[in-house]
Amino acid sequence: MTRTVADAALMMSVLAGPDPRDRHSLPAGDVDWLGSVAGAGSDGLSGLRVAFSPRTSATWRWDPEVREIAARAAAVFEKDLGCVVDQADPGWENPFDSFWGLVVADTDLAGMRAMVDEHGAEMSPHLVELVRRPWTGGGTDHGRGWSARR
Repeated sequence: MTRTVADAALMMSVLAGPDPRDRHSLPAGDVDWLGSVAGAGSDGLSGLRVAFSPRTSATWRWDPEVREIAARAAAVFEKDLGCVVDQADPGWENPFDSFWGLVVADTDLAGMRAMVDEHGAEMSPHLVELVRRPWTGGGTDHGRGWSARR
């Protein structure tokens, strides 16, 4: 997304914080993204521990090219910045199925079903299937999604 640390700080100064269109967004923090870059160097990083997970769970699949790029980036912390990089496995389950419960919970499902009834033949089959599924709330479909988000 960016080519330099300063560009990343500029991006974060714009992106971080609440979005009035997303009721789940976090409040603004007190991080001075641009100020944190001033005079930043690698000399203060030597010896710090960095966790790197080449896999986030047994069920998630990474594109091999993405895995290689991430591994090279982790190596920079160790070789160039003097950090201690520890391999870590957070043991997370793949949230993909839970994610759809969140999407449906935040959607006008009745409106989407009316749209599928009228235009379903022109829509992606997986979306039609998702909308027509008999969704349940509480501790089941939606509840699993909310638990995964937490």
